Amino acid sequence: MAGMLCRINTRRTRRVRKAPAADLGEIVAESSDCPFCPQNIEQATPLFTEDFCPGGRIRWGECYLFPNLFPLAEYHATGTLTPRHFLDLDQFQAEMVIDSLRATKEYLLWVGRHNREVRYPIYLWNHLPPSAASILHPHVQILVDRRPTSYQRGLLQSSRDYFLKTGRNFWRDLVDEEGKRTPFVNPP
Repeated sequence: MAGMLCRINTRRTRRVRKAPAADLGEIVAESSDCPFCPQNIEQATPLFTEDFCPGGRIRWGECYLFPNLFPLAEYHATGTLTPRHFLDLDQFQAEMVIDSLRATKEYLLWVGRHNREVRYPIYLWNHLPPSAASILHPHVQILVDRRPTSYQRGLLQSSRDYFLKTGRNFWRDLVDEEGKRTPFVNPP
C-alpha cells in the first residue's frame, strides 16, 4: 500500500542461523542453546544500562525483560513469557501474560522517564515459525519510538474521526463494551 512504512534492521542478517528443522518436534528438541531458556538466559541475554534499569533486566514473576539485540525502534525490549521452551496454544496461562504486561508497564515507565519524546509503544507477540518468530521460546517484543507506525497513525486518525462523529472516546467505549461481556474462562 502506498504511504505504508516498514522497519528493517539489516544487522539481523548477520545472526547465526541454522537450517530450519523439518517438523515442529525437531524444532522443540533443539532447546539446549535457546538463549531464553532458564539455563542460558542470564548469560545469553543483554542487559539494560544500569542508569536506565537497575539490575540490567526487569523481572516480574517468570517474565524476564531485556534489550533486544536487533532493535527495530529507539527502545526495543524482548520479554519471555515462561521458562518453558515450548507451549502449545492451549498451554498459555493468564498469569504468564499478566506478568509480561506488568514487566512491560515497568519498562514503559522507565522509557518515559528516560526520554519523554518517545510516545508510541507496540506490544508484539508472535508464536511459532509460521508467525515469523525467529526463536521458538514463547516471548514478546516491546518497541517504543518517537513516531507512530503506519498502523498506529491509522488508529489515531480513526480515533479522531470517531470522536468528531460521536463526541466520545473510542477506546473508552471499547473498554466499556468489552467489560459487559462474559470474561473468558479456560475450557476444562
